Amino acid sequence: MSEPTGPVYRASGPNRAAAWAVLLGSLAVAVGVNAGERRASAAGGAIGAVCLIVAFLATSSLRYQVRAKPDHLVVCSGGRVRRIPWAEVKGFGVDERRGRILYVVLSGGQKRMLPVPEVRTGRITANEVRDDLQRYWKTHRR
Repeated sequence: MSEPTGPVYRASGPNRAAAWAVLLGSLAVAVGVNAGERRASAAGGAIGAVCLIVAFLATSSLRYQVRAKPDHLVVCSGGRVRRIPWAEVKGFGVDERRGRILYVVLSGGQKRMLPVPEVRTGRITANEVRDDLQRYWKTHRR
């Protein structure tokens, strides 16, 4: 039986579809440009490199997620997955100047940005996400 989870925020359907399209398109262009040439050229290599960088960024955007579990907060910004125990969390906040930047406050006053694509695109507000996470955190902290 799987353990119950709290709020989960990750790229929604249209964002994921766009990221997949960019990933596959850039890989196809990179392979097409480099496969069509009999000998390597600097222009072909540069185009291939740019396409691979774009593909890497699209892949990392597919991994963006914030997930609240009973004993920790799971945060993935495209790189490695971080599991932050609730005991280290001191609260959540929204950047006052930008309004769409959400962060978690850790012990020692350190702030770590939370990658929530729906907030960046304006589908939901940062305050709604902050309130959901805050509510869940208050019921599960020890």
